[in-house]
Amino acid sequence: MSPPAGRSARTSPSPKDLRFWPQGSAQTGRSIESLAVSPDGRHLYAGWEAPLAKDGDQRGRGIIRIQRYTGKAGGAYAPDGQYAFMADDGMYLSELNAIDDNGNLLALERQYTAGLGSEIRIVQLSLAHAQNVTELTSLWHQPPKIFAADELVVDLATCPVGGRGQVAAPASSVQHPLLDNVEGMALGTSWTSGRYKGWRPLYLVSDDNDSDDQITRLYAFAVKLRA
Repeated sequence: MSPPAGRSARTSPSPKDLRFWPQGSAQTGRSIESLAVSPDGRHLYAGWEAPLAKDGDQRGRGIIRIQRYTGKAGGAYAPDGQYAFMADDGMYLSELNAIDDNGNLLALERQYTAGLGSEIRIVQLSLAHAQNVTELTSLWHQPPKIFAADELVVDLATCPVGGRGQVAAPASSVQHPLLDNVEGMALGTSWTSGRYKGWRPLYLVSDDNDSDDQITRLYAFAVKLRA
């Protein structure tokens, strides 16, 4: 059997202000961390992991930019809008999923603190009434109304831990073994029958960073998302 092969089909440039210095003000190693495409293939969303240096935070909540591209599946995409949301205190953006074709997204927020472990949250974002911030030089002083609306979907810290022997160890958090370095997320289509009819499956995966203090985990949830 021949090994799988891939090739670059198209390239879509990042706006200069989202690049590393000296062209832009993205933090080193914390630029594009996530990509999501709308179900109809018309929009591509690129999420920056951390705030730009020129944006910073508001009371500890990092201002995260999302660049939207418009095009068609298999074709070229061009930047056509830039949006932002405020992550929870100290959190970074690790992954994006597009829920629908109307600018509703799932965002995976993550942070790690030495000695305390990981914090993982999934929030639903709506770009419907968010302002296109492409022309704004800096966002740190902007009013909250310009940002994408956000709503908590899952906080991993509130999930049941399980009894002794039911949760694999080690873990990055002694207090909550389920909390690990989650970096991947996938959203399935709605169930059409059964207990969770109308809900959607959500899958997460953690990265152990080749560390003895972490473990690769797969998580499965049933989530009910706002229409």
